[in-house]
Amino acid sequence: LEQLYHQAGRTSVVKVSVDGGQPTSAIIKSVQRNPLTRRAVHIDFFAVDLTHEMLADIPLTFTGTSPAVELEGAILFTSLDHLKVRGLPGDLPHEIAVDLAPLVDLEATIHVRDLTIPPDVTLLTDPSDLVARVLPPRVEEVEEVPVADTESPAGVVEDAPVAVVEAPAALVEEAPAAEVES
Repeated sequence: LEQLYHQAGRTSVVKVSVDGGQPTSAIIKSVQRNPLTRRAVHIDFFAVDLTHEMLADIPLTFTGTSPAVELEGAILFTSLDHLKVRGLPGDLPHEIAVDLAPLVDLEATIHVRDLTIPPDVTLLTDPSDLVARVLPPRVEEVEEVPVADTESPAGVVEDAPVAVVEAPAALVEEAPAAEVES
């Protein structure tokens, strides 16, 4: 099952035969995995009519390296991981490759319109959607601490305005005298 899934993916047509019956064309709809071993324990197939178009999400695979990431320490940002397409089941690609080599500087981008889509497939994702770009490297800003004047006492700021506020007499209460035992 694992080998079949890696070869066919979720968009390639496979022939499925149940209990030695007539083979049926199908695509892999979902895979249930063991949470500990990650091995497939159940696969759902979807029978398809090879003469009718269907909608599919084709995964994007990113290949190569971006010179901006390699040389400038930039960060690769990808905004899409699949494209929505329509086509005959036999014409749907297993995946669409995105070459990162055109991302040579921080201004370069890759849009859906820049990708190679098979001619027998209709692209439904907006061609102007961003697929990948590089972002400037993150730089941690260091806050400068002001140096105190060596001639003034520590913590004293000279020539700073001082405000004196007097409380109204009505707000000031006299504390009762405490009795002291001897």
